[in-house]
Amino acid sequence: MKVIGMIPCRMNSSRFKGKAIAPILGKPMIFWVYNQAKKVKELDEIYVVTSDVEIQECCNKYSIPCICRKTNESTAAQKIAIESEYLDGDIIVNIQGDEPLVTPDAIRMIVNTMMNDSKLNYVGLKSKIKTKKEFKDPNVVKVVTDNFGYAMYFSRSPIPYNYDADNAFRVMGLYGYRSCFLKKFLHSDKSILEKLENGIEMLRMMEQGHKIKLLDTDYNSIGVDLKEHIEIVEKKMISLGTYGEYTDLYDENKCLTDKKLFRAKGTKLEVPSGYYNIVVLGFICNSKGEYLLQKTSSNKGNVWAVVGGHVKSGESSEECIINEIHEEMGIKLKSKDIKLFKTYKYDSAFKDVYYIEKDLDLNEFVYAKDEVETSRYFSVDEIKKLIDDGLFRKTNIDAFMDLIKFKK
Repeated sequence: MKVIGMIPCRMNSSRFKGKAIAPILGKPMIFWVYNQAKKVKELDEIYVVTSDVEIQECCNKYSIPCICRKTNESTAAQKIAIESEYLDGDIIVNIQGDEPLVTPDAIRMIVNTMMNDSKLNYVGLKSKIKTKKEFKDPNVVKVVTDNFGYAMYFSRSPIPYNYDADNAFRVMGLYGYRSCFLKKFLHSDKSILEKLENGIEMLRMMEQGHKIKLLDTDYNSIGVDLKEHIEIVEKKMISLGTYGEYTDLYDENKCLTDKKLFRAKGTKLEVPSGYYNIVVLGFICNSKGEYLLQKTSSNKGNVWAVVGGHVKSGESSEECIINEIHEEMGIKLKSKDIKLFKTYKYDSAFKDVYYIEKDLDLNEFVYAKDEVETSRYFSVDEIKKLIDDGLFRKTNIDAFMDLIKFKK
């Protein structure tokens, strides 16, 4: 089966206009949603679908596949139904464009459930409502289900009438549809209950007799319905640490300024003109004069390199190299083990290069998942051969050549 993820977005959101491209930690909201969806290997294709050129231009800037066509739809699901007609998909996953904290596991849960049960045409997620405030919030869509997990009713009002922590559920902005089901939805009109409940499109299909399966999950994303929700989402993303990190900015004399930038994980830090960040490299040499190199994972280029990284906000250069060695190899060094060899100055960065002379047991290494495949010691001549063959990280070469000259 072919599974396609679609992220519906529009500029003219009634409660928060332009929210799809509203900046969250320096990147537009759809950037975060798309990058979370990209982690789901079960999705064969992913598209942002929109009628707005502004969103298309934003997607182009970040190399996000986008389908932009002026269409006449009344809901996000109908937009997906329209665009799915042009795509050869069996299962279509509706990934809401205003949920930057959507987790890959939540998407997988829907896809795998539908793959394993061909009778299910419409599948979503529900999670327990944890507070009375959330229970009464009209921005939170509530649901009640039967004993088999099928939806009985959706509402923005509190349902059931009395709050019970074990029996109050909200629906998450994530749904899976069979393409054959979407054909029926495409030509349907807004229903009475859908209008009365201020746009809960699931009611349209329920009124026609279709069943919606809701899966229980602990996943509890934060949707961005209002401008003030952005600050809540940003704090959550920073606390999780999996979306990226802040880095401090320095002036041309390597003096700390009061500015900092958020770098999304796996992306290049875009430092504004006149400012600098600090990166570190650590050359580990054993008693035989061999240097320890890591073979990076495929998403890191599959090259040999020394340990290194960006200095995080509030972290010193020395602390950074010690932390990077621990994170990437599982080895904890002390300040006395490392020596600053040289600092390089580039257009937008200072590079602090450290030298560590220590015999480390490769069998004790615990590699960072998705970053390092393996490691081994290389002689100087072997590293020169890697450089000639284009298998050594280019940004490590200048420091390596200077270091071996100094060691002579």
